[in-house]
Amino acid sequence: MTGFLVILFRHPRIAVLAALVLSAQTASGAWNAGNFLRFGVGARPLAMGNSFVAIADDATAVYWNPAGLAQGKGMEFFVSYTERFGLGIHDLSAGLTLPTEKRYRVGMAVIRTSVDDINRATRMDADGRPVVDGTFTDAENAFVLAMGYRIHRVFSVGLSSKLLIHQLDSWSANGLGFDLGFLFTPWDHVAVGLNVQNLNNPRMRWGTIERSYDHISSNVKAGCAVTLLSRRLILSADLDDSDTGGRIYHSGVEFHPLQYVAMRGGFYGKNLAAGASVEWRHLRLDYAYHSHQLGDTYLFTLVGRL
Repeated sequence: MTGFLVILFRHPRIAVLAALVLSAQTASGAWNAGNFLRFGVGARPLAMGNSFVAIADDATAVYWNPAGLAQGKGMEFFVSYTERFGLGIHDLSAGLTLPTEKRYRVGMAVIRTSVDDINRATRMDADGRPVVDGTFTDAENAFVLAMGYRIHRVFSVGLSSKLLIHQLDSWSANGLGFDLGFLFTPWDHVAVGLNVQNLNNPRMRWGTIERSYDHISSNVKAGCAVTLLSRRLILSADLDDSDTGGRIYHSGVEFHPLQYVAMRGGFYGKNLAAGASVEWRHLRLDYAYHSHQLGDTYLFTLVGRL
């Protein structure tokens, strides 16, 4: 569930007491630095229960599996925003892929999770209770640069680098993480994907006197996808494994009853996901619903091909 953390900052003659609402934890209940990235990116993957590592065929591949970037040819973009669980946790992501040579393609993305208007108290009243005298923001950001390269007709590899910045009022921490992805398509209708996220176990070092730091644990996303009915039906299944979050199983389905309409459903652990999309010319609007014990989330993502 959402955590409430009381942080005591030491300052000459002043103890700064801040009540901070942290981003929601994963379904397994574990929390660690950089956990905001585990929610995923994009309404289409979320609607399929976040089982997308073996699909990764649009601009969100920058996050899901950089090897998937090699599947595309032209320029694509996506923009996504939601307030998670109705608790004031704001998720914003945007990305762009650039056309290059036939065998490789590059992409970039910005992923941000923030909680705004958190009360700040710098003194106590006569009864020893904190006195609120302002607000501040807790924001976690990832700036991603990725490349996918097609080694062979059936095999691609991808690498992404992430600059991670955590801004907490006037304090900040930063670190650098790397993801390594693979995509194997032995047949036209079968794909197997693997993405090792944060493979270097990056540290988020705070700019405090103590120079303290937070660890970000690596996690492995592995999955497979099968397309049927002349690509009108996609079935997918993923396993997300990390030292802190444990194993989470994902499954999803996408069906195209009409050429420009898609319906989706899936499971994120024990949580239900569903959604749909509609296309118009070079634009696609994706919608996703995600159930959770903390509250439901509704997500919209605009995807475009230029």
